[in-house]
Amino acid sequence: MPVVPEKNIIRSVDRTIDVLKTFVEATGGLKVSEIEAATGINLPTLYRIIKTLERRHFIRATIDPTRYELDYGIIEIASGWLRNQDVVGKVEPLLQGLAHECQETVALNLTRKDKRVCVREITSQKGINFTRGVGTTESLLYGASGKVILAFSSTGLQIELMKTFNSAKRKKYLLELNSIQHLGYSTSASELIQGATSIAAPIWDLSNAILGSVGIYGPTTRISDSKLTIYKKLIKVCGVRMSTILGYSGN
Repeated sequence: MPVVPEKNIIRSVDRTIDVLKTFVEATGGLKVSEIEAATGINLPTLYRIIKTLERRHFIRATIDPTRYELDYGIIEIASGWLRNQDVVGKVEPLLQGLAHECQETVALNLTRKDKRVCVREITSQKGINFTRGVGTTESLLYGASGKVILAFSSTGLQIELMKTFNSAKRKKYLLELNSIQHLGYSTSASELIQGATSIAAPIWDLSNAILGSVGIYGPTTRISDSKLTIYKKLIKVCGVRMSTILGYSGN
């Protein structure tokens, strides 16, 4: 790659990128003092950069107003790159295999800000089936495919989406998210579609960030406890394989 002459570099943009890159290895966000130490940018300039990035939703303050974490603006930028990598095309054989094995509707959902979008769906060929349709957008709060994404998302996003919950509901919901993290999959029954049972597993990208979910859903009357046990194993394996294909290292 050719070296760009110093005179062609916009210093403010260069510093802004430096700030964003400090979050690459960070877990739980960064304090302003930590960003200052990592970048060497003086505080007045750093605060202006931080406020600009916050206004454009690239970072956001956590519960501690002096600590920041990445926000959905980063996902919007990354999603454009991911679309160019043909996510659906890469995992299509696995989706087809899953649909053939379980004989129920299977779907691939990708995250978009605080929602999930169905980008691929293979409808069951059985007489009674459930389908949501490609392009369907749902909150991450509900349904197995949404909750399994939210369980592995940032604490900030979880808190933001639960802001209308009372303390008892929030506590119960957080316990469910913790359980999903431990199990590696999520299930739901009649949550978005009356009479439907869903099972979903997370999908990760090459940056080791949650990218979306893969799910199975069908009539509760057809998905017995024994079938549900089988589907849980299938969906977890499928999620891991998809993640590996998309570059996830598991670190």
